[in-house]
Amino acid sequence: MRVLFPRGGRHRRRRRAARATLLAAVPVAVLVAVWSLPLVPAPPAVAAPVPTVLREVPVAPGALLSGVVGGGLRAERGGALQALRALAAAPRVVCPGIGFNAFGVTWSQWGSPRGAVSADVWTAGGSATAAARTLAVPGSGPSPPRVAAPAVVTDDQVAEGPDPNSPEFHPHRRATEVLWVGQATCARFVLHLPAGVRVLDVRAVFLNTMGNADGGPPRGLTPPPPAAGPGTAQATTLQPPIITRAQWGANERWRNCFMGYAPALKMAFVHHTDNGNGYAPWQSAGLVRAIYAYHTEVNGWCDIGYNFLVDRYGRIFEGRWGGMTQPVIPAATMGFNTGSVAVAAIGDFQVARPPAVMISAIERLLAWRMDVGHVDPYGKVWMRSWGGLGNKFRVGRWVDLGHVSGHRDANYTDCPGDYLYWDLGGIRSAAYAIGLPKIFAPTQSVAHFLPGAGSVTFGATGSTSLAWQFQIVDPSGSVVFASTSSGPTFSSMWSGAGPGGAFLPPGVYTATLAGMSGSAAALSATFTVTLDAPPPPSPSPSPSPSPSPSPSGSPPPPTPSPTASP
Repeated sequence: MRVLFPRGGRHRRRRRAARATLLAAVPVAVLVAVWSLPLVPAPPAVAAPVPTVLREVPVAPGALLSGVVGGGLRAERGGALQALRALAAAPRVVCPGIGFNAFGVTWSQWGSPRGAVSADVWTAGGSATAAARTLAVPGSGPSPPRVAAPAVVTDDQVAEGPDPNSPEFHPHRRATEVLWVGQATCARFVLHLPAGVRVLDVRAVFLNTMGNADGGPPRGLTPPPPAAGPGTAQATTLQPPIITRAQWGANERWRNCFMGYAPALKMAFVHHTDNGNGYAPWQSAGLVRAIYAYHTEVNGWCDIGYNFLVDRYGRIFEGRWGGMTQPVIPAATMGFNTGSVAVAAIGDFQVARPPAVMISAIERLLAWRMDVGHVDPYGKVWMRSWGGLGNKFRVGRWVDLGHVSGHRDANYTDCPGDYLYWDLGGIRSAAYAIGLPKIFAPTQSVAHFLPGAGSVTFGATGSTSLAWQFQIVDPSGSVVFASTSSGPTFSSMWSGAGPGGAFLPPGVYTATLAGMSGSAAALSATFTVTLDAPPPPSPSPSPSPSPSPSPSGSPPPPTPSPTASP
């Protein structure tokens, strides 16, 4: 699922050349190279307050072959390894020469194995020599600490990412989730390979996002604390405090493409990042930077995969670039990204219960974001599957999903973890109740029509009975149509006529629907509709000329005889 480009191809060579140029200019740790220019306009550059250092260390095939008892791992041409049976490859201890706080393993994969590749990971700090000695011989002396549950590439990992029809989808690339390890200098990992898998170009990936790759104290970026959010009784859906990309230190040069916008927001998927729960408040921004670097520089995605991330301290981070109120297409729920928003809880909630402050932040975030899109948190929607290795539904199948769903509802995965998944009912309820009243599912029957030959009907549903106010303005801002009504639903038809009954000229007209419940106002819905110009009249056919009459009594001229061929 996560390949930048097939290793050895021209794109990979270009990236290596870029890194070689960078190394010549900066003779220190290997910094993340910009392997392609952004394909979208970038906002004004904001220097990351804390730099990110990334180093990939290749693992030779022979190193994985050694120590495999009884064979079963066969070397092939080009450096690929094929597992003839399920086995654990030889453990590897790697010291990258930098201090790191995040780690992952990446490789290219072929075949149709029964099962998934997994990696058990241990890390140690201190000097590289001491750390390597600690990790080299497990069971000799104190056991090396397991800093996190093993990173496992399962159907959960395969299911996360871009849709298969997406240009940021790379079918042969695999990677573990990025593990947050705090601070370490060496890592020991063991790859578990299922029978039938072929792997190539295994690499250990080390990241430092805390500014101390070469030693010294970490440079944490403490984002502003979350402000008190609105309670369920507040009659306005306010945007909760959100830490922007500039505030958490996103390097905008890493965005290498843009997937664009869906026609509209239809639903939300809740995820967890599956990277452990032991991070401190001042480390949250560094963890988000690590996920961002891993998604772009290792997985080869356009950007960080999630639209929003929420830490265990209740702080919300802006994710994928493109506008927090826009239906930006994420890369998080394979086969169902278009039309969804991806909200990721930072941590592993298969093994621990999410803190109440995190749940509250997710509720406030979804209450606001879904109200902006006029989506009922209790509702359901038909979503078309684009398939994928971990997708529960074949390509082209329409699936009835809740407007607030867990990742596991669409893909074969335990994401967002049992504990968080069990909280989704309460999250839906709170997201609905915050900021009442609300307007849901505003619709219009057509986007354009010819006055006199068609019409448009607008509709919506309220969270309760509302006093509806509807108006349409022309391109100059003058009101050309208005109506009022009351009730739980709204419907109004417009023929394209103005106040005097005459049809209006062609152009783009804007409609606004507002709703009130007592003194409380719902977030208004807006529409645009185009009045078409009438087609030009067809020209009348010219009459055929009549033959001139011969003079009265005069015979017609004789038809000449054909000339004989010589």
